Amino acid sequence: KGSIEAALKDVNHAIELHENDAVAFCNRGVIYEKMKDIDRAIKDYNKAIELNPDYAPVYYNRGSLYATIEVIDKAIMDYSKALSLDPKSILSHYNRGIAFKMIGRSDLTIEDLSKAISLDPKFADAYAHRGLAYAESGEQEKALADFNKTLELDPNNTEIYIKRGILHADAQRFDDAIKDVTTFIEFSPKNAFAYYIRAKAYRGKGDMQKSMEDYNKVIELSPRLAGVYFERGQIKNQLNRFDDALKDFNTSIELFPYNPYAYLHRGDAFQKLGKNENAVRDYHIYLKLNPNAPDAEEIKREIEDMQNKM
Repeated sequence: KGSIEAALKDVNHAIELHENDAVAFCNRGVIYEKMKDIDRAIKDYNKAIELNPDYAPVYYNRGSLYATIEVIDKAIMDYSKALSLDPKSILSHYNRGIAFKMIGRSDLTIEDLSKAISLDPKFADAYAHRGLAYAESGEQEKALADFNKTLELDPNNTEIYIKRGILHADAQRFDDAIKDVTTFIEFSPKNAFAYYIRAKAYRGKGDMQKSMEDYNKVIELSPRLAGVYFERGQIKNQLNRFDDALKDFNTSIELFPYNPYAYLHRGDAFQKLGKNENAVRDYHIYLKLNPNAPDAEEIKREIEDMQNKM
């Protein structure tokens, strides 16, 4: 704090001596921004532009401030102006690309980040965010290539391990997914989402025991996720642990009573346990919540068969 106040004192003195110095006003805007005095920062950036409308750094600084306070349209305008004055500004391309991503324009994000990368081929964060934009655009292989490059340049970018792990899982490369997510967990051992992704990867490769362990960890860290209880219940059904499965389906339905498939699978568990009356009740609820289910006719026949036996 002391150093900021000293810097402010110095720049105030500079402005007193040179009241038409655009650079001084820009520098004071940066100081006010660091002090979280947004109004004064913008006022000084505006003054700097008034004094020298061709000074590219002030447009970049004001654009970054607008991005911070999520006034994205003005941020993009300022980054664009900065680039018109300084087309080789790596950070202006990079930050405008991030701003475009915030308004859902992945195509323009990719364009700007590609330009930043062409200007600085070792810009790890640019590869990371371009990879995210490619992933959102459905270009999974390009996303994977960018994530690989990011980690080659910056092996400590832990977020990219889980992003790449998700890509591997989606492509059913389950061993690669597990490896990446495990690396992420080493850095963030309390992240429930990471255990969830790894649980699904283990499940995908057929390792139900390890999948169950990760679902248990997710529930330990975040005990009110209805979908996790539902998925763990499905595994218990597969393992013929029907009583345990019922407990999970009950909890899932208690937390979120509108998932038709929780009733369907709980009905299956009841049926396996010979509790046909309960199964019929759950199958009816399933059909009520999901009247256009592709297996509706099959379920109706199953209900009829059970009722005939009751």
